Amino acid sequence: MKIIERIFNDCLVIELNKYSDDRGFFYESYNTNDFNSLLGNEITFVQDNQSLSSKNVFRGVHFQLNPKAQGKLVQALSGKVIDVIVDLRKNSDSFLSFAQVELLGNDSKMIWIPKGFGHAFLSLEDNSILSYKVTEYYSKDHDRTLKHDKIFSSISSLLPTKKLILSQKDKSGMSLKEINLNELF
Repeated sequence: MKIIERIFNDCLVIELNKYSDDRGFFYESYNTNDFNSLLGNEITFVQDNQSLSSKNVFRGVHFQLNPKAQGKLVQALSGKVIDVIVDLRKNSDSFLSFAQVELLGNDSKMIWIPKGFGHAFLSLEDNSILSYKVTEYYSKDHDRTLKHDKIFSSISSLLPTKKLILSQKDKSGMSLKEINLNELF
């Protein structure tokens, strides 16, 4: 397990040790000791989530407010997605900036997204499965969604049809102007 990229200094793209031969491949997808050693911090995950998405599904931008803010460890199990991270730390030099990372089901990359960031992804293939571990349980009262417009405009060239599939929750997310900055991290 090693860090191959830093995003906003605190979000990490991690590559796992993958062993391949003519039978296929093997890798250890998570090891608490190795992960905490890599971060230099003790992280506890309380819930594992998976989502299955068709091509052109956009999920997010999701985050939870304190005290129920979530850190997420995200990995594609199948398919292909563009994972999007939005910096919501109001005292950060990169506040409201976003970055994107391609995740493939057949690679051994994952992304660590600590508390203070929004998360979204765009599925580029049918049957894209994303797995993510979270550090806090889901809380409807603390759950927030940002509108996707600004982010989507930067990655819309990736969609040949330019037709996003969104949930009602994602369609009715808050605009950047509607965010209560005092609630953010």
